[in-house]
Amino acid sequence: MRRLPASRIVGFWACLLGCCLVLASDFQFVVPGALTTQAPAVTSVDDTLFVAWSGESGVKSHSVYYSILSNGQWTAQASIPNAKTTAAPALGVVNGQVYLATTPPGAGGEISLYVWNGAAFVPGGNLCGRVVCAKTGATPALFGNGDFLYAAWTTPEGAIDTATLINGVWFVSPTAVPNATTNPSLAPTLAVFDNQLYVSWVDTSEETISTAVSSLPLSSRSWSAHLSTISAQTAVAPSMGVFGDDNAASPQELFLSWTTPSSTISFARWQAANVDWVPTASPVPLPSGPLTSESPALSGVIFEEQSANGPLYYYSNNVAFTRPVKPNGDGSRIDLEGVKHVIPGYVPPGG
Repeated sequence: MRRLPASRIVGFWACLLGCCLVLASDFQFVVPGALTTQAPAVTSVDDTLFVAWSGESGVKSHSVYYSILSNGQWTAQASIPNAKTTAAPALGVVNGQVYLATTPPGAGGEISLYVWNGAAFVPGGNLCGRVVCAKTGATPALFGNGDFLYAAWTTPEGAIDTATLINGVWFVSPTAVPNATTNPSLAPTLAVFDNQLYVSWVDTSEETISTAVSSLPLSSRSWSAHLSTISAQTAVAPSMGVFGDDNAASPQELFLSWTTPSSTISFARWQAANVDWVPTASPVPLPSGPLTSESPALSGVIFEEQSANGPLYYYSNNVAFTRPVKPNGDGSRIDLEGVKHVIPGYVPPGG
């Protein structure tokens, strides 16, 4: 999860010490113009939220679109020139730099990367180490933590491989995640929590989600021998996210989510004491009834200051998912649900 800049932390705590009232309410955004048949991707950097998706139904090769939420406004959806993908895209952030990953057709399954330059996504090469390149038929997974960007993907044989981006260079692990086996068409999910790397995947039975944990730095010998499992019927990839605001003294927690056969979204919370998942209610209020047949996407916190002297608005615990909007099922909108916090008396440093 991204931390609030130091200058805002000072102002934030000054507000709390001055007994500013913090108001919380549910929020819902619908990404304007977004229409997809695959899962969304979401990440945040500074005061900006990025959402990416694949377009066009009924084709094997999809264009890639994105929209940005900043200062309370969505940008018009834009496509990445010449970017094509057979699976949903993935997003991740390292050192304030946003990366987007795709699986283009005709590339032998190699993962292509695009990098945000402040105005557009530009080609960033393929996910390749010194010897091998990442190959998958599913959506790759990205998760940034400080100076490192981690990637995981399902191999054509159903194993799960990982890589780390360090100073602009990819280092692909020579060994797969131990005991990880999944459907080659299903993506893994990963997250960094308490200085450990978590990788989760749906077992081939599609009735269990398994999780492997690695200490950091990542290596072939850093994986724990213990494999955590939770009963979870799902035919699509799971999603993990770190929720809670470390700048507001509320504890961070690791959540796992998956889409059920009844098109609802279920959640589990990581219980460190037992090194296992515990089923839990959604960390944010979600609409009742069927929601989506695709994977949800979890994100951390974004902050945005809407005026020079407050109030400060910030959004936490973001859950993105698709919702069908066409009766024939060939297109879904993208919803973003979470918690909106308002600090009416916030005055930024120097304000």
